[in-house]
Amino acid sequence: DHRVGLSREQEIERECLIWLNKEVGFFWKNASVGIYDQAAGSYRKGNVFQINGVSDIIGLDQCGNVYFIEVKTNTGVQSLVQLAFEKQIKKHKGNYILVRSLEELKREFGGE
Repeated sequence: DHRVGLSREQEIERECLIWLNKEVGFFWKNASVGIYDQAAGSYRKGNVFQINGVSDIIGLDQCGNVYFIEVKTNTGVQSLVQLAFEKQIKKHKGNYILVRSLEELKREFGGE
């Protein structure tokens, strides 16, 4: 099974991405981890415009509406930078969705 070794959050992301691309539009996993600098022993940013806290999934529906989707487990909590990103998206009238299951995501898009 190709899902062996995935965390529960990764499983939910995968389920959501499959459904979104089949039923809603064009969506992708956002790789938000920085570049690992072995000499420094930490992750570093590429430039000043690379921001932390960006949603796990980003994409567009068939009408061109952009969505930022954060995936958490039932016990997962948004970090401070994720909350700040959500605030910025909503401040600019963007579509930000926090989901904890595929079923919850489907309801957000008017299904099931």
